[in-house]
Amino acid sequence: MYNLIGLPQRGATWFDGNAPALDIVETADGYQVNVDLPGVKKDDLAVKIKDNVLTIEAESRDEAAQQDGDTVIKSERFVGRQYRALRLGKTVDESKVSAAYNDGVLRLTLPRAAEAEGRKIDIAVH
Repeated sequence: MYNLIGLPQRGATWFDGNAPALDIVETADGYQVNVDLPGVKKDDLAVKIKDNVLTIEAESRDEAAQQDGDTVIKSERFVGRQYRALRLGKTVDESKVSAAYNDGVLRLTLPRAAEAEGRKIDIAVH
């Protein structure tokens, strides 16, 4: 698992699959995450947030119909499950995260959480 800026977390584990390439950009309002998922249909894509961890799961399928007797000479395209997890921390407002998927690129907008304002504590004199 990686934190929001892409550094590995201790004890990170991966299941069989491929981690999709992503870019993380810090903006004035939060973070923008772009994930490359070529060949993945929207129905085969899931984005979830639980316990301050954003997970992206996707599956691409080989839909090329081969005729009997055809021989695949070379196959370089990834087919299968892909998984990526990012620890968000307290700086992201989970309730306002949004996602859009177009042309094989998942775009996540992660707005920065409003900083908790401290309060002044009056001191009583006895």
